[in-house]
Amino acid sequence: MWYFRGGRRNTAAAIDVVRTQVFSASNGDAADKRNTAIIFLHGPSTDETETLRAASQARRDDITLLVVAVTDNVRQSELEAIASYPPRSNVFRVPNYYSFINIHDGLTTAACNGVS
Repeated sequence: MWYFRGGRRNTAAAIDVVRTQVFSASNGDAADKRNTAIIFLHGPSTDETETLRAASQARRDDITLLVVAVTDNVRQSELEAIASYPPRSNVFRVPNYYSFINIHDGLTTAACNGVS
């Protein structure tokens, strides 16, 4: 299991870990199953260019990226650039962690869409 130990927001590195380690056959990933990652952001990426590169590579590797902004401190354009298409279905915003109940149904639908 991987844990954030504090420090800078390295969203690109987090997405790369998901892509190369979490969704890997050596860690039990099933090649015939859909891979979905939910990315939680509470502020803008430290390096937006690298984050967008990592997100683009993850999408090319058939990983569906759902993005949850837990603040208003992240630009909508960054969220949409990270999320899988269509962003209107894959980007969610909540004002704080206590508000997840407000997006539960939409996030569940997006995460489970197409799962067999």
